[in-house]
Amino acid sequence: LGGTCHVSASNVSYCVSVLFFGGGDDREALAYGARMAEHPDIKLVVIRFLVETNILGEITRVDVGESSSGKSISEDEEFLAEFKLKTASDESVIYEEKIVKDAAETVAAIREFNSCNLFLVGLRPTGELACALERSDCLELGPVGGLLASQDCPTTASVLAMQQYPNGVPTNSGPVMEEHSHEGDTESA
Repeated sequence: LGGTCHVSASNVSYCVSVLFFGGGDDREALAYGARMAEHPDIKLVVIRFLVETNILGEITRVDVGESSSGKSISEDEEFLAEFKLKTASDESVIYEEKIVKDAAETVAAIREFNSCNLFLVGLRPTGELACALERSDCLELGPVGGLLASQDCPTTASVLAMQQYPNGVPTNSGPVMEEHSHEGDTESA
C-alpha cells in the first residue's frame, strides 16, 4: 500500500473490502483484513453474501466435499459472530450482508464496492453463489478474484486472494498441486 514511494503511517488512508461467501479461505481473508484494520487510517468494509432463502433451490448446488458441509457453515457463523463482537465499537469497520438471488445480482453488488483500494477474497470460497461466479480468466485468483480482475468488473483496486493452510497443509490444493507436480516432469508429450 502506498505505491512506489514510501508513505508514512500518518499519511495512509485506504479502504479494504472483504467479499465473504464462506469457507476457510474467506475466513482467512477476513482475519487478514481485520489485522489490517488495526491501522488507524484503514477502513475495512466486509460484505457477506447470502442467497435469498426462497431462491436457494434455483441456484445449482455443487457438492465440493467437506467444505460445503454444515461444519463449514457453523465455523463461518462462529467466526463472523466473534468478528462482529470484536469490531462492534470500531467505527473504521463496516459489516454488511447482501441478500442476492443469483450470480448477476452478486456481480452487481460487488460493482457497488469498486471504490476501495484493495479487495481481499478467499481463493476458494464455498457455497452456491461462489460456484456460480466461476470465471476462467484468472484461475489463480479463484472465482471471486477472477471476476474482480476481469473486464466484467472495472475497478482500479488491487486483488489479494487468500488461502488458509491449517496445520501447514493446503486443504484446497487440487489444481495448484497438479500444476506444480507437472513442472518437475522431464518427459515430453
